Amino acid sequence: MSVVTDQFKVLKTGNVSGSVYRIYAEKPVPIYDSPASGAHVMRKLKPGALVVGFSDPGELRQINTADQVFGYIDRAVKLLPVEGLNAEGLYDAEKRAAVESTLPPLDQMSSAYAAEQRRAKLIQKGFMIGFVLLIFLSLVIAALHSPAAAGK
Repeated sequence: MSVVTDQFKVLKTGNVSGSVYRIYAEKPVPIYDSPASGAHVMRKLKPGALVVGFSDPGELRQINTADQVFGYIDRAVKLLPVEGLNAEGLYDAEKRAAVESTLPPLDQMSSAYAAEQRRAKLIQKGFMIGFVLLIFLSLVIAALHSPAAAGK
């Protein structure tokens, strides 16, 4: 039974190294020291700052800043994935600067965020269509191989 539990634990863990995101906000975003209500604000991140975000459950999202300050931000804060940079690259000042130089200015982030939302919806739709087709094909194959179809 523990083997099954361990396998499900891997599925629930998500990406433990996190992904790099750019904060899309109009005002500074507070970083809390714990996920508890009433947690202390350690500092505030400027709009456009790069962070490593983790996909953990809860009202607050675990993040790590470029200078490796770990904390929590409100899950309502919009994050844009940053292509071409992993967590290790974010902590490397040269790699981070190279990627930051290719990012759109803050005033153009709304169009980048809208494009990311469209891309995510297309991926979701593609997955759903593929899943429905897989189920449909499975039913057709099962019907063709059923004893009733074989007797005809």
